[in-house]
Amino acid sequence: MAKQYRRVFHVPDVQPSAGDGGGWTVLWDTQARVLDDRWSTATAQTEAGALERAAHFMKLGFSVHAIRDPNGATFMDAAEIADRFRARAAPEPPDA
Repeated sequence: MAKQYRRVFHVPDVQPSAGDGGGWTVLWDTQARVLDDRWSTATAQTEAGALERAAHFMKLGFSVHAIRDPNGATFMDAAEIADRFRARAAPEPPDA
């Protein structure tokens, strides 16, 4: 009878390089929490990708707290994100 061996792979922890910055970060959660600073995070490689993720989370009804650039600086806060995506989602009034 043949023996079956299980291969074990070791994958090293990958850290972003200093010049990379790690990508864009979207801070979101299922509900708005003002008092604590614990947010779920989603990462994107580009600014457009981060904006797309933020729009998707808002369509799902989640609270988007901020978008941070690869250096960690706040690119858009909650009010700016809400204004940007509410303006797109608002239907135009019918012509009278």
